[in-house]
Amino acid sequence: MKAVIVTLTLLAASVLGACGGSSRFSGQELVAPVPSTNGPSASEDTEEQTEGQVQDGMQEEAGEFEEGEESGDESGVAPDFSRRYETEVFRISWGSEDKQFADLYRPLNTDSPEALPVVIMIHGGCWSGFYDLSLQAALSSEIASRGVAVWNIEYRAMGTGGEWPVMFQDVADAADYLRHIAATQNIDLNRVYAMGHSAGGHLALWLASRSNIERSSPLFVAEPLALQKAVSLGGIPDLEAEACGSAPRNIIELTSLSGAARTARLATSSPLQMLPTNTSTILLSGASDTIAPPLLSEAYYVAALAAGDSSAHFTLEDADHFDLIDPDFLDMEWLLQSMFRNQ
Repeated sequence: MKAVIVTLTLLAASVLGACGGSSRFSGQELVAPVPSTNGPSASEDTEEQTEGQVQDGMQEEAGEFEEGEESGDESGVAPDFSRRYETEVFRISWGSEDKQFADLYRPLNTDSPEALPVVIMIHGGCWSGFYDLSLQAALSSEIASRGVAVWNIEYRAMGTGGEWPVMFQDVADAADYLRHIAATQNIDLNRVYAMGHSAGGHLALWLASRSNIERSSPLFVAEPLALQKAVSLGGIPDLEAEACGSAPRNIIELTSLSGAARTARLATSSPLQMLPTNTSTILLSGASDTIAPPLLSEAYYVAALAAGDSSAHFTLEDADHFDLIDPDFLDMEWLLQSMFRNQ
């Protein structure tokens, strides 16, 4: 596994091209013993980072979470992520439409009486109905094999009935449906995490932001399911960004809006405009990702810190967009430890 973790300084650069453009970033490296990268160190106007090492596949204290409290994994003991378990997977309909289902992955024989923590997994694909939850089946299975339940959701997207505001409502309803199955599936609702890739990264961050949605919005839910943490893998936190062509703006019909209506729409759907969330976030980027370049996640990370949230951003050297959902590429122990660690 050659994933080298670095932090990024906020660079004055633009994102190029439909569905991403070529972009390379460098910053202060936090991983030993690989020689440090060429380029500027972390800028002085961002929060100070704590250096650390990766040893035996596990990162220790690299990219420490910054200002803002994190609730952490307080209701139960975090699994031993070095252990491996057999898993089971079965499909559950959370709604009556064709695309309203999810695959629930569960570890077997964990030898623990405690209810399982659960990750809500959200697939990407530029918010297009051409893609489905199979994109993250391997990652879901791998996480479950390490002692964590995974709720890999399907939802209506663009072209399959997911035009505004349906896609957002589907993702919210799928997440909240965990309340209906928690007792029978031995799921701990106090240990719920969201993880998404690409467009799914946007939706994972959005789930963490739902408490900020105004009552007048069609996306308002009185008591959204609380998250311990949200993880964005090559995500797109800003729906005004140039990523996936015009898709970010199309999913919220932004081009038809102006003035206060435009601002209000972004404030209910674009995570960068929904801060603070009071939920910890982790953002992973690939240094070679031309679909969702690291600058997008870095901008969210900096804004989250400025708003008082707890956040961390890591970039994996030699990683492209799809390496970020490849369990054979990722350091899974480090990723899960980062998700579950207490502050």
